[in-house]
Amino acid sequence: MPSSKDRVADPASRAEKHALPHIAAGPHAPDDVQRELEAVLESSEFRGSHRGRLLLRYMVENALKGGSERLKERTIGVELFHREASYDTGQDAIVRVAANDVRKRLAAHYQNSDPAASKSKIRISLAPGSYVPDFEPPEGSAGAAGEGMAVSLVPVRPAWRGWAPWVIVAGLAAACTLLVNQNMELRSAQTRVAPLAILPWSELAASGASITLIPADVNFAFYKSVVHADQPLTVYTGQPWLEGIANRVPSISDLSRMTLTSIADAAIAARIGGVLRHGGCSISVRSGRTTQVGDFKSDRSVILLGSAYANPWVGLMNDHLNFRIEYDPVLAKQVCMNASPRPGESSTYVGTAHTPEPGIAYATISLVPNLSGDGFVMIIAGTNMEGTEAAGELVTDLPRLASVLRSQGIAPTAKVRQLELLMRVNHMNSQSSRSEIIAHRVNP
Repeated sequence: MPSSKDRVADPASRAEKHALPHIAAGPHAPDDVQRELEAVLESSEFRGSHRGRLLLRYMVENALKGGSERLKERTIGVELFHREASYDTGQDAIVRVAANDVRKRLAAHYQNSDPAASKSKIRISLAPGSYVPDFEPPEGSAGAAGEGMAVSLVPVRPAWRGWAPWVIVAGLAAACTLLVNQNMELRSAQTRVAPLAILPWSELAASGASITLIPADVNFAFYKSVVHADQPLTVYTGQPWLEGIANRVPSISDLSRMTLTSIADAAIAARIGGVLRHGGCSISVRSGRTTQVGDFKSDRSVILLGSAYANPWVGLMNDHLNFRIEYDPVLAKQVCMNASPRPGESSTYVGTAHTPEPGIAYATISLVPNLSGDGFVMIIAGTNMEGTEAAGELVTDLPRLASVLRSQGIAPTAKVRQLELLMRVNHMNSQSSRSEIIAHRVNP
């Protein structure tokens, strides 16, 4: 019997071993692809998407290197998005969502570009359900007519006659499997995205299928009222304030150590959970006491309920906001500050009543990039509980939200990097009776 050294590899094995990326555009085709990649990454469609840039570069460069085995959902999730090797791709759709966003940005880039002014020899695209990019000649070029330009990076194998029937059968089976997978993914995408196609949900859903919600901590607000002074985030995270409550108000020491939130925040959280689950996303409600700065640097978006007075994590994002709700020690109430007033706007909006007295309150709905730019932070806050509740009701009433956005000249399905809405709320008996948008800011 011949030894393993003497054995001759079968033709299919040799073909697999020596399979090369199919780049039939000449010796400089990889350079053309690389140049096109850099041009696309610097385009307006990709400049504002840190994660989209990372994913597109990862896919293109691995395809050029022949590393198509790395262009699989789980591998991308582990290598690029730092997921655990055993993570559940069915529950965490980060790769599928990110790839879908890249497809849309690529389509928008080439739709907005001028073919006559471009010197590009390559056009990058990503087929639905695939993580292997396609490289095509621009429309109208010689390559587009089929003269020697490759359409994708796929292995080219010799045509072995004896294997042909099996190759055809295998190819048909693979095609059927691909169609089934694509169909399932498209159905999942429709279920996930369609109900969340309206700002700001569209951006939150695009940044990940799992979102963290952090409600206000009423005990921390109580502590501030006891010491008659605002407190920074470091005091909250270090938790010396719990000892402060125990020393000043011993009768509620045990209660203060419990994580409690307001009725309004609990109701808003339930409404938000329903919206996200209907859109195919999952929600994780977390106490602000267990939250860390790193949670605002990941690709997982965060929703903050309440102003910085009761939810100190809002203070982490205040410098990025135009409308921010702050505590005024002179007035002894929360007011809404307008950092850059436009004509007809005020620099400060002061409500006329405290909870639960009837009067006017103000609220904000804000969407801003997180600290790393990989995800978003949405803030729903009011100058009092009624204001926060009114903002929560608006943002979870999707038909009404779309109508309100249109009334402000904002396309509900537009892509933005930042969105801020300022609301005036009339309330009585602890319920909002009327609310309207009186100012907004949009950063495309």
